[in-house]
Amino acid sequence: EDLEKLQDKGEDVVSYGHATGFVERVLNVTPGWSGLPGFLKHFADAPKSLSLSATRSGLSFHTHGPSAFWLLHGRKHWYICQPGCMGGSSNQAFSATVLGHQAWQWANETLPGIPPDKLQQCTQEAGEVIFVPNQWEHATLNIGTALGFQMQKPLERYMQKELEADIAAYPQSIDFLLEKASSAWLANNQPAKLETLLAAFEVWPENMKVCQAILKHALGAGDFKETTSWSKKCKDVVGELEQRGIYTSKQAGAVLSGLAKTMVASAEEVLKSAAGPLRIPGAPWIAYLQDAVRRNPKDEDSLLALGLAYWHLKNGREAERWLHKVLQLKPDHEAAREGLKSVHRGMGTSAMGFSRASAKHSTPQKPAQQQVPQRQKRRI
Repeated sequence: EDLEKLQDKGEDVVSYGHATGFVERVLNVTPGWSGLPGFLKHFADAPKSLSLSATRSGLSFHTHGPSAFWLLHGRKHWYICQPGCMGGSSNQAFSATVLGHQAWQWANETLPGIPPDKLQQCTQEAGEVIFVPNQWEHATLNIGTALGFQMQKPLERYMQKELEADIAAYPQSIDFLLEKASSAWLANNQPAKLETLLAAFEVWPENMKVCQAILKHALGAGDFKETTSWSKKCKDVVGELEQRGIYTSKQAGAVLSGLAKTMVASAEEVLKSAAGPLRIPGAPWIAYLQDAVRRNPKDEDSLLALGLAYWHLKNGREAERWLHKVLQLKPDHEAAREGLKSVHRGMGTSAMGFSRASAKHSTPQKPAQQQVPQRQKRRI
C-alpha cells in the first residue's frame, strides 16, 4: 500500500529508516536472520534501513561509506566499479549524474557503450548479501519488486590513516578528497579544508559535488567575493557540459537548481550565526535559479526555491510572483501556499491583492491627490 501511494506521486521506492527502532524489530523477526556473518561484524552498530522498490526502479551511480545489502525478495542487478573510475569528462555518460534517466533507461541506452573492463556486474538473488567497499561507485536495477535491508557505516568513523592510504591508491577519486576536506572541517582546520577542495577540483573540475562543496565552504567562511567567483566558474562548467551534449538543457537547469539550493542553505546558516545585520552581495543563487526556470518553466522545485530565495532577500513582489507560478502549476502545493502566507504576513497584508496593497503603501501621495477633485466639487 505504501509503495502504491508513492507510485501515484511518481516515486518508486519506499524506505523505512532506523530512527524509530522499527527496522531493528522487523529484522530480528525476519526468517533466515541469524545475525551478521563474520565478515560483516563491524556493521553491528551501523544504521539499518528497510527498502521496498518497484520493478525497473533503481539508484543511479553514487558513493557512500562501506555498506551491505541483504535482499529478502526479488532480484537486484548491481553495477560496480572502483573509486575514481568515472574521474573525468570522458566517462560522464557512464555516470549516473546524467539526470532524468531512469535506471532501466540507463541500462538499455548507455550501458552498451561502456567498455566491459570498466564495470563489474552481478545479479543478487533473494537471501544473498552484497558488500560494497567504502566509496566504490555503484548503481542498481530492480528486477521485479525488491525488498531488503541495508546497513551503512557513517563516513566519520573512517580512520584518517586509512583515508590517506585510499587517496594514494585511488588518485582519481574525488570522494576520498571530499572525505578529507570534511575531516579538516571537523578539526576546524579551514585552510586544510580549502586546500583539499581545490585539489579535488583539479582532479575532476566537472564533478558537481566538488562545486557544491566549494560554494558551501566559501559561504560558510563568509567569503562572499570567493562565493561570487566560484559561482561563475561552476556555472561556466555546467554550460560547457551542456554545449558538449553531456547535459540536456533541462538537466543543466536541474544541476544549477541543486547548486543554488546548497548556496541558499549555507547563506541561511551564515545569517543565523551573524552577530548583527548582514547582507550577502550579489546573491548568486538567484541567477542560478532564474537560469533553471528559464530552461524548465514547469520545474516546481526551482520555482519554489526562487520564490523563497527572493523572500529571504525581502523582495516581496518577486517572491509572490514566483510562488504564484508554482500554484498555477499545482494549486494544492503546500510549501508554496505556506511560503505565500509568510510573504503576506511579513509585508503586513492579506493573501488577497498583495501586489496592489504593496503598490498602495509604496506611494502614499496618491490617495491625497485623488481626494482633491472631491473637495473642489463640494465647494462648488
